[in-house]
Amino acid sequence: GEEDAALRLNIVNAAGSGSELLLLSVENVDGRNVRRVRAGQLAQVMTHLVSDNNNDPDLLSCLIMMNRMFAQPEEILRLLLDMHQAEQSSQPAEPRDSQVRRRIRIAAALARFVPATWDRLGPAERAALTPPIVAVCRDMIRMGEPNVGKQVREAIIEAIMRVPTTTANAAGANATVSSTTATTSAPPLSTTSAARSGSGGSSGSATATASDGASSTGTLGRRQPRISLSNLVAHGENNSGVGGSNSGIGGIGSGNGSSWIMDVSSVDIARQMCLIDMKLFSAVQPHELLIWCRNQSREQCPNIFQMIDRANKMILWCSTLIVSQPALKERARVMHKIVEIMRSLKKLHNFNSLMALLAALNSAAIRRLKFTQESLGARIRSSFDKVDALMSTDRSSATYRAALANLPLPVMPYLGLMLQDVTLIHTGNPDTVKTSAAAAAAGAADATKLINFAKWQRVFAVCTAMQHFQSVHYDFEHKGAIEELLRDFEHMSEDEIYAASLRVEPRGASLEDLH
Repeated sequence: GEEDAALRLNIVNAAGSGSELLLLSVENVDGRNVRRVRAGQLAQVMTHLVSDNNNDPDLLSCLIMMNRMFAQPEEILRLLLDMHQAEQSSQPAEPRDSQVRRRIRIAAALARFVPATWDRLGPAERAALTPPIVAVCRDMIRMGEPNVGKQVREAIIEAIMRVPTTTANAAGANATVSSTTATTSAPPLSTTSAARSGSGGSSGSATATASDGASSTGTLGRRQPRISLSNLVAHGENNSGVGGSNSGIGGIGSGNGSSWIMDVSSVDIARQMCLIDMKLFSAVQPHELLIWCRNQSREQCPNIFQMIDRANKMILWCSTLIVSQPALKERARVMHKIVEIMRSLKKLHNFNSLMALLAALNSAAIRRLKFTQESLGARIRSSFDKVDALMSTDRSSATYRAALANLPLPVMPYLGLMLQDVTLIHTGNPDTVKTSAAAAAAGAADATKLINFAKWQRVFAVCTAMQHFQSVHYDFEHKGAIEELLRDFEHMSEDEIYAASLRVEPRGASLEDLH
């Protein structure tokens, strides 16, 4: 695209012996030119990190968060320790101040990398690395930099205290995600556009591919809602078995199952949804997004799957509430209430639950209820259309993204779009890029394959956006009774919902037939 072309025009070679093993681009950030790493070999990137030439304030944080995608933790720490040792023993031609600054930066970087990587090391690696890290701490004190030495000391103590000493660290959920472990399954969300009939206009639709190759469209074979966490149901719990088949539970719809939402204010329901969602969302770790883009594993991404499962249940619950009402007037009242809850969620900036309820109303079983929708007032239909337009996937969800960028915290973003973003960034960009033949001719090892840091910087941006939204929580009063009802969704299966939809509004029925 135009952005990539601009980057290619701005690429400059880093100075030094590995001139084409590190590619930088110059970007204007808040009025200053920042040199961004676009591609490079790890050793050259780490050297650039601690050099006077580095003016990128995000490089260290990006390397700390993203390093599991392209390096082993021991490799990172060894590079820093080797650089520190080389600085200690060298007689530089440049002024001593430059060498001192690099040693301080190396130590400061070590203080950040140790706690971020220690639990991914094995016992033998930790034992081998501890003495040289302690030596760096002592070196800082000798240099008259006690604060930096204290940072290193506290980092190694924190890391050692956090890792259990009784068991070896298994290469499980925290293991480095290497390209050799990448799965060949399709991305969890697609951006394929599809026309959608009805009053909601048109938007993109998406499907997920399950690990066994089954489509998430399920056994119904009908069009699914627009992009939503519900589209990831193949990765989550089975629609027909989430919480069991609840078609006969304690009077859903005709009894207490739906009456409680009619008796509680929409604002109170939305607020409790915000509290539940934010607690689940705040538990999602950046490394889960990194693992997700290569391997949608329930074991390795447990917090993401908790949110997916909850959204799927909410969609089925919402649909169940509507189709369980045999009377047209009652179905319209329930649908009216759900739209009111959606309006409250929008005002409270909870787009995750908002999308789940929207997905329910856009599902095949509910959209076919023509007479129920026509019974809604013009104001409610207008409110629904506004939410539908806000969450439209047109132009890569441009309307939603623009709205999100200008909102004050707290905000509960739509997690499904974040998962889509990291997946598309990963599948659309290679892990490595090739440099010119000049470097290869110079005889440098693996000179033609550079780590594509531009790719990981884009993933880093998604992860930091998530952390930004996690930083401020809702402070509403917890209302236990409402919260409990919103945690334990009772619902029919997807097949049962569609069958109930056909019963309450049979194909070919007239309005008179429903009275």
